[in-house]
Amino acid sequence: MKILLSGFSVSFPDEWKELVENRGFIYQPLDIKHQGEAITAIQLRPLMDVAVKDEVDLIIFSDIESNRIIISSRREKNGPFIFFNHHHLSAILTSLWVEMENDKPLKCVKSIFISNMVEEICNKNEVRCGNFYDFFEDLPQAINQRYLKNENRIYFGFDNDQGVVHTGFSTLEILEQLIQLEENQKVKEETTFDYLISLFQQYGFYKTKTISVDYSDKSHKKNYLGLLDKIRKRPTAIDYILKIEKIVDFKKGLKRNLLTGKNTEINPLDIDLMKIQTDQNLSLLLHAEEERMVFYISTKASIGSKDNYPETSKAIDVEMFRIVQVLNKLLVNI
Repeated sequence: MKILLSGFSVSFPDEWKELVENRGFIYQPLDIKHQGEAITAIQLRPLMDVAVKDEVDLIIFSDIESNRIIISSRREKNGPFIFFNHHHLSAILTSLWVEMENDKPLKCVKSIFISNMVEEICNKNEVRCGNFYDFFEDLPQAINQRYLKNENRIYFGFDNDQGVVHTGFSTLEILEQLIQLEENQKVKEETTFDYLISLFQQYGFYKTKTISVDYSDKSHKKNYLGLLDKIRKRPTAIDYILKIEKIVDFKKGLKRNLLTGKNTEINPLDIDLMKIQTDQNLSLLLHAEEERMVFYISTKASIGSKDNYPETSKAIDVEMFRIVQVLNKLLVNI
């Protein structure tokens, strides 16, 4: 097996030497201009091109200083590379860790923006899973605070900036686990992508998309903020469209269930954030930022086989954009 390792360091990091012992590898640094950015398939494309040319099986990028890990594997043996977003990687690592023998109970702490699939995997494996809020604390802080309060648990978590933390494993050890996963898949004539597909088949095909709408002017911004206010005043008004199960509002330091009226104090920071859960395997997170409204849409579908993946993925994208159109209509209809 051959690995392409990447980071922002110009030269190969000394601490990575044990990762490549008895393994074929190449090191390809990523342009430092991308430091601080979310690493997407676009930034990773040059690495994929090198990997195809040099017959690499797995690409791993890691920015150890920020706990970020990004991977890309072949879609099938000798096939093209597919980029794994942080939702995919979170699901893969959660599955690996809940299946391990652990001497202490596990607890997952994930960003509220991370896919519900992580929670589904935890629930079905009797592992507790809670959210943290990226606005208030970073991932290492969120994990460490909880670990210091209860050292009899193993904590792991994921943030919305591709960060990964596990109190029992270093970043280097997590990279080793991902390499071993690809090696195990290779023995079966499969790849890490096949492993992800098996998770979709077992837990459901979860897909998360972020759609941003910039405010064109002050009145446009006022309309979007008005949408959240309208839902706060009449949460059941959108039930006929989205079949609401739960609406949680985060406003003025409170986490409030709009259907039950239950309040939980979380932080004095004031944000405009609302999470809508429907009975149609769909959840929406609406975040009103200073210059834009951001829709985090997560949905769940069934996938029969690997061959159905592209078609199912496209169908979900169409449905997600339809939901945004519905929300836009609510601006004037509520």
